[in-house]
Amino acid sequence: MATPSGTATQVLASELINRGIARQRAIALSAVVVAAYPWARRIGVPRATKKLVEEGLDPTSAQDLAQTLFAVELLDQRASLSEVLTALRKSDLDSNQALAIALDAARIHRELRPRMRERSRAPSAAVGFALDLLGILALLAPIALIIVALR
Repeated sequence: MATPSGTATQVLASELINRGIARQRAIALSAVVVAAYPWARRIGVPRATKKLVEEGLDPTSAQDLAQTLFAVELLDQRASLSEVLTALRKSDLDSNQALAIALDAARIHRELRPRMRERSRAPSAAVGFALDLLGILALLAPIALIIVALR
C-alpha cells in the first residue's frame, strides 16, 4: 500500500499492483492515467474496463478498478459521497457494491490529496511576504542605527 506522501502515480501504481498488474506495467499505466486525467470520466467506465483487461486484469477486477477510478475522479471534483454513490448506482451495481467502491475511492482519494490539505493549512502568500519584510527590517534596523550613530 502506498504511503500518504506518495505521488499520484505511486499511489495509483500501488493500487494496480495490489489488483494484479505487474509492477513495471502498473507504474507505466498509472502515469498514463494521471497524464490523461480525468481518465475514467473522459473515456467512460466500459472503455476503461476494456483497457485494464488489455493490461492483464481479469474482467471483474478491471471493472471494479475502472469504477473506483471514476469515483476517485468524482471526489476530486468535490462530489460528495452521496453524489458518488448515486453515480455508481446508475451502473449495474447493487447498493453494497456501490458503497464498497465509493469507500475504496474515498481511501484512495485521501492518499492522493494529503499535500492539498497541508497547503490549505499553510499561511497565505501575503502573510509569508509580510513575514519576509519583517525579517529584512529586523536585519537592516541595527545597521541603520549604527550608520546614523556614526554620522
